[in-house]
Amino acid sequence: MKLRGLLLLILLFSPAILHSQDTLPPVEVSSTRLRDVDQPTTQVPAKVIVITADEIKTLGAKTIQEVLQYQTGVVLYDQVGNDFQSTVDMRGFNGQPVTTTTVFVDGVRINEPDFNTINFDLIPIEDIERMEILPGTAAVFARNALGGVINITTKRGRTEGPHFGVNLGGGSFGRQKYGFNTDGLLPFGNLDYHFGVTRELTNGFRDATGGRMTRLAGKLGYRLGDDTDATLSYIHVLDHLKQAGSLPLSLLHVDREANFTPGDFTDSNLNLVALNVRQKLPAGFSLAVNGFYRNNDQEGFVRGQTSESLLRTRLGSGGGIAQLTHEGAILARKNLATLGFEYTRNQFDITNCGFFSVNQALTTCNSSSFDFLTRQITKEHVIGAYLTDSFTLFEPFVLSAGFRYDWDNLNFTDKLDSTLSGEKTFHRFDPKAGLVYTPVKNLSFSFSYSEGIRIPTVSELFAQGPFGSNPNLLAMTSRNFEIGAKGKWADWLEANLALFYMP
Repeated sequence: MKLRGLLLLILLFSPAILHSQDTLPPVEVSSTRLRDVDQPTTQVPAKVIVITADEIKTLGAKTIQEVLQYQTGVVLYDQVGNDFQSTVDMRGFNGQPVTTTTVFVDGVRINEPDFNTINFDLIPIEDIERMEILPGTAAVFARNALGGVINITTKRGRTEGPHFGVNLGGGSFGRQKYGFNTDGLLPFGNLDYHFGVTRELTNGFRDATGGRMTRLAGKLGYRLGDDTDATLSYIHVLDHLKQAGSLPLSLLHVDREANFTPGDFTDSNLNLVALNVRQKLPAGFSLAVNGFYRNNDQEGFVRGQTSESLLRTRLGSGGGIAQLTHEGAILARKNLATLGFEYTRNQFDITNCGFFSVNQALTTCNSSSFDFLTRQITKEHVIGAYLTDSFTLFEPFVLSAGFRYDWDNLNFTDKLDSTLSGEKTFHRFDPKAGLVYTPVKNLSFSFSYSEGIRIPTVSELFAQGPFGSNPNLLAMTSRNFEIGAKGKWADWLEANLALFYMP
C-alpha cells in the first residue's frame, strides 16, 4: 500500500513535469564499458547516480569516500583508523575480504588484482570531472562487480584558457593540503592539457595514524571536430599511511583516540598510463579504444601484541579494450547497439614474512630466520566479450538486453613450496535485460535483471595448501532483480526509488 501511495503521489505531480520538460536538460550516463554514446538516465533500466566536479567541490569532501557516503545505497565504515582508507559498502554487498564493488578510472579497472581491493587514496579527487555510480550487479563491466560499479572520468583541458589555480588548506589534527593545477589549449594543433599536483599531510585523529600523500595527474587531449577525440593520461601517487585498527572495549572506554598496537602502515607507489580514443565512423558507427598500463608497488606492516609481519606486493596490469557502437534505427525505431572485446594481463608478486612471538625490527624479508615466509607469483589472463542493445519498442517503452562472457585464467607459483602451485580457469556467461516505461518526460519506471560473478582469489584456491585452500572452489555468482522509478521536476527537486533483491 505504501508503494502504491508513493507512485500515485509521483503521478499527481506529472503536470509540473509537463511544464518543466522543455527547461530541464537530461542527465546522461555512459551505460557501456567505455564512454562513447551516452544515454539519458531515464532510459537506463537501473538506478544511476551522477556526481559532477562542481558537486564534489560543493560537498567540501576531502576523500572520495566522503563523496560516496552521501549517496543512497552506500555505507561507509572505518576499519583501519585513518582519513583515507575507509571502506565502501554498496547495497550491503561488500564481500570482505574480497570487495565486490568495481571502480574504473578513465576506463581502467583500478581494483587491485589480488583481493580486488579498492585503494581510493590512489585516485586524485581534485582531478575528477565526473563520477557515475551504478549500484547492483553490472554484467557489462565484468567480474567482481556484484555490489555495483563506480565509473570515474578525470578532468581534461578546457577549450579556452589557459587557467591556473592554487589551493591551500589546513585543519585540525595537523591537516595540511597544498595544490596547484592548470589547464587549457596548447598553442599548436588541436591539443589541450590538464595538470594537477597535490600534497597532503596529517597527524591523524588517533595516536600514530597520520600520513603523507603526493598525487600528480596529467592529461593531454586531442580533438578534431566532432569526429575524433583522444586523451593520454598519467596518474602518479606516492603515499605513506599509518593505521590504527580496532580497540578492545576496555581501552575504548578509557581513550577513544588510543592505538592499541602502534606501528601499522601501508606505502604505495602508483603509476597509471591510459590512452582513450573515440572515432566516429560512417553509417552511424563509432569506435572507442582503451589501452593502459598500471603498476603499484605496495608495502604493509602489521604489529600485533607479540607479533609482526611485513607484506610486499608488486602489482602490474596491462591491456586494452575495443568497443564498436552503432546508433541508428530498426524498423524506424531508435536502436543503440554495442559490441566490445577486452583483454587484461595481471601479475602480482607477493613476499610475506614475520614473527609470531618476538618483536623484532622488521624491515626486510631477506633474512631466513622468520617464523613464516612466503614468496608467490601469480599471472592472470582475462578475456572478455560483451554485447548490449537498447531498442525503443515505441515511444514510451525502451527495451534493453545484453550479455558478457569472461574467461579468467590464474597461474599461481609458490617459490618456496612447488607442491602448493597450481592453475585454474573460470569462464562465465552473464546476461542482463531491462525495460523502461516513460509516461511523460523526466519520469520513468523500470525493471531490470542481471547476473554477475566473483572469481576466487589465489589464496582461497592454492596459497594455504592443506590448511584451508580449495583448488576445486567454484566462483561466486549473483542475480540482481530491480524495480525502480525516477523523476525530476526542477533543478532542486528530483526523486529516485529502487527496490532490489539479490539472492
